Amino acid sequence: MNKQPERTAQTRQNIIDAFWEIGAKRGIDQVTISEITKKANLNRGTFYVYFSAMDELLREAESAILSAVKKEMEYALSNLKSLTFQDLSAMAMAAFDGYGDKLYMLLGEHGDPSFLELAREELAPVFSARIQGIAPYQDYLVTFVFSAFIGLFQFWIKNGKRLPLAQLSDFAYRMAYQGISGFLTGENDQNVFLPQN
Repeated sequence: MNKQPERTAQTRQNIIDAFWEIGAKRGIDQVTISEITKKANLNRGTFYVYFSAMDELLREAESAILSAVKKEMEYALSNLKSLTFQDLSAMAMAAFDGYGDKLYMLLGEHGDPSFLELAREELAPVFSARIQGIAPYQDYLVTFVFSAFIGLFQFWIKNGKRLPLAQLSDFAYRMAYQGISGFLTGENDQNVFLPQN
């Protein structure tokens, strides 16, 4: 039996894993090909068999994470008969948390400045499809909610995840639904159901 495709996939994954490991220590903007090949026990030429440059490696690593988060969100959405904003908040935060350290690396000070836009393009349509046709200014609404959730998630990671995830998702829901004034006064503390698919 030919093991070559399996070996090829494993070598590619070893390169990506080395990238993440080094990036976790110094920031992804400081990772070099030499460090990656040394960490993965490969020669430099092997790197170029799989990737033409660091940018290509970065894009593939980002794409893999976004694809996984998107699948988790779509799966969670498809298994809910009805969806509240609170459900959506909890689902999004849980999906993000599964890849939290890598997402934080990408979104952080030494990350990829273009990653936020890539994430928005990939993930915002999941939410947008759920509210299709029922919300005015839908594109603005989705952009606002997505940006707020990402910013909150970044802050949570940066501050050591001191707040339990359930409380973070509840806070995100309350801010998204009630707004700042409603949150501070406790007004409008109810749930709103989005329609079924």
